[in-house]
Amino acid sequence: PAHVAPKLLAEAKTRTYNGVFNRVGGGDDEYRWQSRVADKAMSDSVLALKTGLQVLVGMIHPGWVPNTFSFMRSDPGGIDQEPHQDYTTSDIERFQAEHPGGVPGSMIFALQAGTRLRVFEGCFDARDENKATIVTVPTEFCVLFRGDLIHSGVAYEETNYRIHCYLTYEGVQ
Repeated sequence: PAHVAPKLLAEAKTRTYNGVFNRVGGGDDEYRWQSRVADKAMSDSVLALKTGLQVLVGMIHPGWVPNTFSFMRSDPGGIDQEPHQDYTTSDIERFQAEHPGGVPGSMIFALQAGTRLRVFEGCFDARDENKATIVTVPTEFCVLFRGDLIHSGVAYEETNYRIHCYLTYEGVQ
């Protein structure tokens, strides 16, 4: 519903955040932050987003289940995040043992205009800089992508809030 995104943005601005890496295996980025949502403490707005996402992924990829929501904040002045995948090879193998051919996914929901994500089109094993493209996600829309797609957060000139969600399979941890 249209009233959910403004409430999520208001919630995003009041949350406590922890650092997020810039380089894989490196220290936290002083401009990139996340605030994980506890399953048992979801606000009505996050629950509404989860319900809508369940309907959406049920139409696109029936095996996916929304799991682990995080509010994300990028502050101005940072640099692009190092390209990475949201799931390790061993994570994907564990999911495929239960769901042959299945790959978990991720979702970014834009709470503000200007939300962007760099993706490397078709790059699941190694990144090809020639395939890098910036995806702009309109406010109140989301982008879904395979969890093994190489991607990265981008630098922002203004503070940007968005929500990230892992899309896993029922019963697989």
